[in-house]
Amino acid sequence: MKKSIKKRIKQAACSIIIAGTLTCTAISCKNTTDCRGPKGEIKVNALQNHLKNMHLGGAVGNILTQNEKNWVQKVLTDDPGLFDGFANPEDDSIFKTMWHGEFPGKLLTGIAQSYLLNNDPETKHTGDAFAEKLKAVQQPDGYLGPWKPDVRYEADAAAGSLGKWDTWGQYHCIYGLYRWYQVTGSRSAFETAKRALDNIYDHFIDGGISIAAQNWAECNLAIGHAFALFYEETGDNRYLDAAKRIVDNDWNDEYPDFYSKKTLCCGWLNAALEGRAYYESGQPRWEGLYALETLASLYRITGEVKYFQALENLWKGMCENDRHNTGSFGTGEGATGDPYGSGSETCNTVAWMAFSTEYLKISRDPRVADELELSFFNAALGSLLEGERNFTYMNDSDGSREPALKVLEPHSYKGARDMSCCQANGNRGLSQIAEWALLSDNDSLYLNYYGACELETTVRGGYKMTIKQTTDYPRSGAIKISISTDCPEEVTLFFRIPSWSDNTLLTLNGGLNGGQVTVLDGLNGGQVTVLDGLNGGQVTVLDANGGQVNGWQVKAAPGSYYVVKRVWNKDDEIDLTLDMSPHFWIMDKGNTSKLSVYYGPLLLAFRAVNSINKSTRFDIEEFRGMVCGDGDGLVNFTATSVTGKDVILTDYYTAGKSGDAYVSWVNFKSDELIVHSDKSDCPIWCDR
Repeated sequence: MKKSIKKRIKQAACSIIIAGTLTCTAISCKNTTDCRGPKGEIKVNALQNHLKNMHLGGAVGNILTQNEKNWVQKVLTDDPGLFDGFANPEDDSIFKTMWHGEFPGKLLTGIAQSYLLNNDPETKHTGDAFAEKLKAVQQPDGYLGPWKPDVRYEADAAAGSLGKWDTWGQYHCIYGLYRWYQVTGSRSAFETAKRALDNIYDHFIDGGISIAAQNWAECNLAIGHAFALFYEETGDNRYLDAAKRIVDNDWNDEYPDFYSKKTLCCGWLNAALEGRAYYESGQPRWEGLYALETLASLYRITGEVKYFQALENLWKGMCENDRHNTGSFGTGEGATGDPYGSGSETCNTVAWMAFSTEYLKISRDPRVADELELSFFNAALGSLLEGERNFTYMNDSDGSREPALKVLEPHSYKGARDMSCCQANGNRGLSQIAEWALLSDNDSLYLNYYGACELETTVRGGYKMTIKQTTDYPRSGAIKISISTDCPEEVTLFFRIPSWSDNTLLTLNGGLNGGQVTVLDGLNGGQVTVLDGLNGGQVTVLDANGGQVNGWQVKAAPGSYYVVKRVWNKDDEIDLTLDMSPHFWIMDKGNTSKLSVYYGPLLLAFRAVNSINKSTRFDIEEFRGMVCGDGDGLVNFTATSVTGKDVILTDYYTAGKSGDAYVSWVNFKSDELIVHSDKSDCPIWCDR
């Protein structure tokens, strides 16, 4: 059954705060107000990304580093004609799709994120070259696209043609330049982006022309997000006025839709406030998710609740109705209300992850980070093919993967034969972890990404802080977290406890107090053991001298942030042990007896090759008893089918990267009893 909005994810997360005293309290998603001084006034204090370097390592780091070297750092050499259309907009011999203008910007955004993974100097050189090339091809009036004046902006549509994705392409270039400026401090990149945005402002806002006049409004309306970001950066009220006009007015302007052959408006704000899911809105294509990011910015800036309500309803509706078992978004190229659809375009998932990151910063809901982890380890990694260079166009739950270079070859052109929407965008999906791995709020840090890495950031006062993770996660759930900082004051760390980890232990400094912490509940007057903080009372503990507790072990609640507030010592260590026992998503579609099997964040799949049939059936207990072994995947298991055949299950990424047919919706014995989680806030893919 399709549901408009089903609130599976609660806004409050139970947590424990340790800071000389140990306090159990609820973390609300309501945000405090503040003002950032000389820049744009901000009414809502959202999380920010102050990551300097991830030092990404382990198996995941190796995969992403290979893509960075094989694709990102070589793209200008492999595709020397990438900017020809921008430099020569009058040259009709250069083939251009309607979305031609997006390619450099999508690539540059991925480059900026990739630079944060390991601060590779060659990636910095590539990003600087992109920024300089965009500056060089920018037209004297600031226009930053590939179209000549007589078809630019709405001129093509006004002449009776299909129209252009003009402000869409420029949005991606502006955003890529802006992100490069944020990561590297390149003022030149910022000025190039600002000149392009000012040209759009002069034409559409001062000119009184709707963004929807270009047609393809689901794409072109994304420029509203850029206006909101530049208000936050500059404090220029023109940009805020433009962003609000686009959301409040242009989102409701009608245009002829190419796909439905109807006249419609996107109407996303009104639809969300009425309780309709994204697939029930006027325009449910994936491109619209970039425009929806404007809601997060406007809520931060204005504090108007309607923007937050719409943002939350849209995200939850997508998660409920259109997030697939791989963590991808939508069926085909948009939302359909069917999470069991045939497949999702790579660009769908990239947009979904970007949108989810903005919602995470506003909501502070750890379950949003769970969804980002699901998307990263499965749909995003799964879009990368063998050789760590090329990306697929479509990611099916069951099927095989074909390179975008083949399927979308008509997008390409002489001098840039790699170019297609998904090949240009794929690296942004992979490197998106740099945008949500570690988020900041003054003297608080939210640790969302787990895996071998050494995260460098700063806290209030400019003090440096490094969070090193020693682990082979997601192969196992044992993670040693070492903290190093020169900050002499208390810093609060929020540790994400995944929804699928029913039994999670955190140990500080080896549990120096002898293991489990037993304390007195000041409200109930009795002795309690701190497990998950769900008793509802305020709990306080002091050491023998009334000072900071330097060793403990506690059990943390799934789907929450476990919060530790303390003055961190140089040698402080947290041992985090996650529950990696398999969990399941039971397909809720007709009388089908299928399920997906997960190991931590990893969706498992088997290759349907040789004598292994895609309809192979299993006993669920066979999955529960699996032990991780050796093989070519991030994880490898052997399960015996009901006919006695041994079948290798590996992670979704590995199962399909070489082009083999694979299955992730697995048949199981229909007479088996399935027990669904009784927790209303438990994601559908976390049943045990």
